[in-house]
Amino acid sequence: MKQKIGLLIVLMILVTSCANKSVLTSYSSLAGYKYALVDDSKDNGGNASLMNFKIQVQHAIQESYLEEVKSKDIEKMSEDQKEHLLILQLSGSQTHDNSVATINVIDYKTERVLGSCNGIFGLSFSTYGDMNGASKKSVRAFKRFLNKK
Repeated sequence: MKQKIGLLIVLMILVTSCANKSVLTSYSSLAGYKYALVDDSKDNGGNASLMNFKIQVQHAIQESYLEEVKSKDIEKMSEDQKEHLLILQLSGSQTHDNSVATINVIDYKTERVLGSCNGIFGLSFSTYGDMNGASKKSVRAFKRFLNKK
């Protein structure tokens, strides 16, 4: 009986500490977007877990209908192409309890936020592991977000 209660408590902690979600604003649609730029304007100081997050997002783009562009290529894009460009702004934060990884999806021309994909993970065994778990959950939410077009 004590084992079942202990297992139930562990499962409850895992479920509550390991969440992910994506939010699409009510007035937006991803239909018509063809390009994505992973915004790397915020220097993360070479943080390995956040660089891993960026790589995961780039893989998700490659697996989707979007084509990734680099910031240096924007000048070469036509105005029509820029109308179909998404900016993916990545951020991550950690506390002693959990890690949060977020992908904000922004329309390039209007700078309007179309949605946000969040991943939260926190078993507190290691900060790298928590951030990696949060990143994976955020990318899963981003893939579901892309399927809502």
